[in-house]
Amino acid sequence: MTFCWNCEKEIEGYLYIIGGHDYDLACANGQIERSKEILYKIMNEVDSFTGFGLGFDNPEFFWFVFVDDVSVLPFLKDEFAAAELGFNIFPSTANAIRYSQPPETVSIPKEPVQGGISVGNLPWITTGTLGGVLRSGEEQYIVSISRVLGPPGSRINDEIVQPSLVDFDMNARIVAKLSSVARPVPLNKNLIDAAIAKLQPTVKGSSRIKNIGKPTRIDSPQIGMDVRKSGRTTDYTEGKIIATDVSFKIFDYGKIYSITDHFLISSEDTEFATSGDEGSFILDNNNSLVGMITATFHAMAICSKASNLFERFGFDDAEAFEDLEED
Repeated sequence: MTFCWNCEKEIEGYLYIIGGHDYDLACANGQIERSKEILYKIMNEVDSFTGFGLGFDNPEFFWFVFVDDVSVLPFLKDEFAAAELGFNIFPSTANAIRYSQPPETVSIPKEPVQGGISVGNLPWITTGTLGGVLRSGEEQYIVSISRVLGPPGSRINDEIVQPSLVDFDMNARIVAKLSSVARPVPLNKNLIDAAIAKLQPTVKGSSRIKNIGKPTRIDSPQIGMDVRKSGRTTDYTEGKIIATDVSFKIFDYGKIYSITDHFLISSEDTEFATSGDEGSFILDNNNSLVGMITATFHAMAICSKASNLFERFGFDDAEAFEDLEED
């Protein structure tokens, strides 16, 4: 018989290891939530502590810890020990994320408008990836991150063009108008960075994503899940979720803010994503939508969860991927 280190009850079902000790599922989840709050607090107190995420190598849970200066690691380890973190940690070097100007690409207007293609805010000449087209009632909305559709200074009803002016400098094709923005702010636990824009009545939209197909439903990201995306810069790529419960510092528009409740994707064969792919929808091999790329670094993608996106903007899983019927 094996007993849980935390509750001292016999473990029935799966056994998990945390910091060299055996846990049942309920106590493991409780320990993860507790340690996540500790890490988030320390991350926001220590400048060089840039992010963290939960990893799993069956049957052990551990934390990835990202720092921009390895000399801070002894101090962090002392802080973790004092707080009784209780997990093994795997440190890695990474600066706070800074968005960079995406490389230029050649793009043409796409009919119908769909996910995986170039899009931008017309007045602010932004560019990035149109994640997908979602339905709400009798309207369709395009979705991307806020810095693509609704950057600081933008206004509701700003015109949205496909492709972006960066990628197609001929006559702008206006496809939508900015409808709602969820922009990250400092000192908050930012679950999403996103914006939506309502398609113009004369523009046909499809829930299909370029090179992938039509999403079927939303699902939760899981460590080890195989996923794929179609993006403006790197097009179609495949990868694997290597961490959940990710929090990270992002430096943008002269401010630092934290994103949380994200997940991290990496690819063994090639870069999974890079600048300009932000906004791409993430799908599993069953075409379930699990998230959207918020930021990229070291060829990896940090992604918000689809459930948080749907909750923030009020999309219904039952209708979101249904296209409007043509008259």
